[in-house]
Amino acid sequence: FDTVEGRVAAAQAIDRAKVNEISNRGFPNLATGPFPPGTMGYLENNDAPAYDPAAAKAAVAKLKAAGKNTTVRLMTTNNPSSIRQWSVVKEMLEEAGFTVKLEIELQTKLISRMIAKDYDLAGMRNYPGDDPDINYIWWYGGGNPVNFFGFDDSVINENLDTGRTATSDAARTKAYENINRRIASQAYGVWLYYQPWAVVMAPTIHGVLGPKLPNGDQPDPRLSNGHSLLGIWIENQVEQNQS
Repeated sequence: FDTVEGRVAAAQAIDRAKVNEISNRGFPNLATGPFPPGTMGYLENNDAPAYDPAAAKAAVAKLKAAGKNTTVRLMTTNNPSSIRQWSVVKEMLEEAGFTVKLEIELQTKLISRMIAKDYDLAGMRNYPGDDPDINYIWWYGGGNPVNFFGFDDSVINENLDTGRTATSDAARTKAYENINRRIASQAYGVWLYYQPWAVVMAPTIHGVLGPKLPNGDQPDPRLSNGHSLLGIWIENQVEQNQS
């Protein structure tokens, strides 16, 4: 995966819709990039490699003929659902011609190995779906230990800086769209689906999303970033029963 050809081949080998159906009964929405609909930088079509098993097989065969190593370590956590999901991905990669070793780790060990770049392909859930600037820490290069991909991409670095410093939404949106396209063209990641989140509450709990925004809209808490308790209140059950 030190070549874009190898990464594209892996992306083409993975049937994301089938993985989603087997793993999640098709509930989450499929993703082609890191930015979900409704956020800055989202593109309906970012030209990410589509599922194409024939092209994947041809690419892997070409890599083998060129002497490239097509044996890869696929790392996942020891969660049973994760093992099932990535076992499906393993089979898809093997059908394309890769030789795949599934490595199962505790989540803490998996993260440590990703920081050390001691892996070839890893299953993970990350990159919060809020203002894209929050991903600066995850994607900026220059030896950044938590850039798990390990790239130092001048296009991404430049646009991350623009997104952080530009004063107009238009300029920031363009910068993050550039990042979206760059990540797709280089196949740095294979994006499977947008992770659904939920908050379960009793009917007496109110204001879970927080107070309304100045324009009257409800806020979107983006639970992967943490959930603010601002605005939550509990109905007085005693007074309600007495009335």
